[in-house]
Amino acid sequence: MRLLSRWTWGKGTNSDATCELQYLSGPLGTSRAEVRWNGKVIAEINARSPKWEVRSASFSIPEGSEDRAVLELIDADPLPPKADTQPDGFFVSGLRIPQGWKFVPSAIRITVAEQSYLLPAASRGEPVRLWTVGEGTGANPEFIPVGERPQIRRQDAATGARGKGDLVLPDVEFAIRRNPDGSQEADFRRAVCRIAAPDAYEQGSEHPQGRSQTFVFDSPVSGQARFVGRAKIAGEWSVAIDGATIGTGKAVKDPEQWTDIAVDGIPVKAGVNRLTITAIRGKTFWDFFALDLMDSSFLIKGYTYSGWPVAPPAAGPRTNAPISFDPGVVVQVRGESRVQPRVFGITDHNPPRILDNKALRGAIQAMNLGAIKGPDHIVDDTAPQERIDSLPALDAYYHSDVPLSQYQTMWNEASRGWKRQLREAGRALSLERIAVLSGIPKWAEFPGSKGGHSGVPNDLKLAARMVSGGLETIRPLWPELRMGYLWNEPDSWWRWDKDIIGAGYQGYSDYFRAYLSTVRKELDLRCPGFLLGAPSTYAPPINFVGYSVNLEKWKTWWNPLLRESWRDLNFFDFHAYGFDPRQILANLDVLAAAGESLYRERKPVTMTEVGYAESLIQKAFGIQSEPACWRYRSLPYARYLLAMAAEPDRIWAALYYDLNNHEYGMFRQGGMEPTSMADVFLALAPMRGDILGSDSQDPAINWLATRSGKSVFLAIVTDERNGGSLPIRLPGRFNGTLEVRRLCLNPALSDVVATTEQVPLVAGKADLAPMPGSLIVVRFDLGDIPATGHARRVNETFADQFVEKLDAAQPALRWTLRCEKPASPDDGVVLRISSFGPEAVGNVAFHWNGHPLEVKGAFRSEVEIPAEWISGTNVLEARLRNPESRIPFVLGAASLRLSESVLIGGE
Repeated sequence: MRLLSRWTWGKGTNSDATCELQYLSGPLGTSRAEVRWNGKVIAEINARSPKWEVRSASFSIPEGSEDRAVLELIDADPLPPKADTQPDGFFVSGLRIPQGWKFVPSAIRITVAEQSYLLPAASRGEPVRLWTVGEGTGANPEFIPVGERPQIRRQDAATGARGKGDLVLPDVEFAIRRNPDGSQEADFRRAVCRIAAPDAYEQGSEHPQGRSQTFVFDSPVSGQARFVGRAKIAGEWSVAIDGATIGTGKAVKDPEQWTDIAVDGIPVKAGVNRLTITAIRGKTFWDFFALDLMDSSFLIKGYTYSGWPVAPPAAGPRTNAPISFDPGVVVQVRGESRVQPRVFGITDHNPPRILDNKALRGAIQAMNLGAIKGPDHIVDDTAPQERIDSLPALDAYYHSDVPLSQYQTMWNEASRGWKRQLREAGRALSLERIAVLSGIPKWAEFPGSKGGHSGVPNDLKLAARMVSGGLETIRPLWPELRMGYLWNEPDSWWRWDKDIIGAGYQGYSDYFRAYLSTVRKELDLRCPGFLLGAPSTYAPPINFVGYSVNLEKWKTWWNPLLRESWRDLNFFDFHAYGFDPRQILANLDVLAAAGESLYRERKPVTMTEVGYAESLIQKAFGIQSEPACWRYRSLPYARYLLAMAAEPDRIWAALYYDLNNHEYGMFRQGGMEPTSMADVFLALAPMRGDILGSDSQDPAINWLATRSGKSVFLAIVTDERNGGSLPIRLPGRFNGTLEVRRLCLNPALSDVVATTEQVPLVAGKADLAPMPGSLIVVRFDLGDIPATGHARRVNETFADQFVEKLDAAQPALRWTLRCEKPASPDDGVVLRISSFGPEAVGNVAFHWNGHPLEVKGAFRSEVEIPAEWISGTNVLEARLRNPESRIPFVLGAASLRLSESVLIGGE
């Protein structure tokens, strides 16, 4: 098979015999590509280079009398050994049409196997770009037209005749989502990195949310579309548009053969659309897939861009709601009114000479971090390396000198000083430490376990003794080590389910909870006061698979843990990569509601791993290089930090993963140069005071305001599409000057820059200019301006139920909320509804004590309730407007929030 690009055009009266070809070279490029004119080789290019860069090549065109001519760019590398694989090729190619040449609108041709696609050339002087991908494996090669509105026509590869209908691809703005749940939308405009198709799924796999992939694209018109692709199908798959399933497929007779797939009649709306491909069960390996609009016409206009091959989406006009708060009024919920310092924390797997690197140490100190996760090898490094089969023998081992001496010498401690660095760095930086209590020696695991850091114990009592023994052993070295969570991502080790059931447990969750209980008893006996966390799942309690609410983790892990293991743990823990912060807040609401409903108490919640990165982007470009780091990691994480910091009654700690030496690191792999993630932490370092106000519901902008002494800080994060001004509204008595510091990409999209300006605040009003794709930190010094000492105290009451699904079997539900204190007309009364099904909230009718409510937003919605609607016992009703809807809706939690103003003393 060959990747082929072909241009055709006619000559004008003034012939110019020199053409210029643009192409993208890089690590995945072909080492030899031929440029042919009417079948004759006229030039050869090499697209293989250590890094991605746009190159140009000029060549002479042979003179002739043809009215039409064909220019071809052919991958001329040898074919790979297997006939069903693609040759390597990675091009962004364009042609600058010579002056005086007549444009003919059938310009670029790609041939892959039995299908051929034609794209038109750009207008004169504006090359069309084409991005083609192939890795020699047949896995996910993509060819994506790169231009504002390129048009695709299908052709027969053998005859060249046009197929039925023009397949038109509009101005596409794709989004890659590491978690296909409505969270991270890393937009790639006019160029798409290799997209991870849902290539495999097995029930209970380590990454079940990976069975689905969602693409976000903009269409300028509404119409019908066709989904096309090729796959090896050994299971079942489905395709959905905006949550509605429009096509499915099942295993074919020969799952090792490529099967061409086409689904017609897909309804596409003008504006944003979401295409979701899901592997329902079994395995589906996608070679490629695409969505084409049919029977639509678009202006054809090329787009030239010589820098980074990813351009940001264009910001549009927008009216942003005023950012309004009072520097003299602190927000207080359940007694919490200050930002938790642990929210600004990190994991740390291998700190390289922190204490010896003054610049690094100074940068970390300036970040004002509050917590750190690690070490990860307490248990394994102190455990006996030879088999011990009895608890008395294990007790004797831990009462000897061996565990401590072994801990101090394993992992080459004598030469590297790794654990000493951890201890001293944590103490020097005043970081609160959270340990990971996983990892036991190989002999103590089920056969086939990974060993070391991760392994599945075959004797829970022996393993629990190792956990307590390891902590007890190193407490003299780590007196500040007072908390840790049991087992890093235990829900990922599903492979040993048969061994677990054979040992007498119902399943993995049942087994883990038994282990948790055994460890709890051991720690109470040997390490009293140690705070134990669980379950440390690798996703939140409730997440998504495409547009389907994924309740599997809730049903198998979290619900049993809440109801049966509440007393065995001191805090909850989970990991979150790429999730929309609003979804995380909704999950935090669920955990708070469960605690209040079941036990009339809550337990702290930590997220000991949080990050924004896309491993496929990292593989192709390096996620630590700007602007990818800024757009797909730093900017989303800045929004995440503000959302978490504004909820001190909900979240206890959120630790970024990690400091360095990893694709997620704050500092670039292989060195100590900070990425823009470090810039985010440095910019937000002052945000540690009393909370004055916040808003995280709008995906295009969120903000947090705090006060520390006489200084007020306002942090704002804007979406890349948010081209609206930013109105700031304080009470009229505040006047002065705002210091506005902005972090964003420079105009060349090559690096992150910081700018500072002064903006006047007059009678409490200031309007900042539009700042799309930015982190903005505003500082306002109160000086002699009096600030009254009041608090807006929020009293919260939860419903008596939590996490119920509305579907055809249960189209309606009723929850009760009791309110001990009647609301007065002066109190602010808000009903908070946390739900899962971001596009489905409009399909649900809500009533409060019989009054209809207008509920909007995704994940977390807030509705103001008139005080006269509040009684001692209140009923919230939710009913599907269309009981036959294919989009399930989960009501996660509901709470009534009554605000009152109280005096807390002047300054």
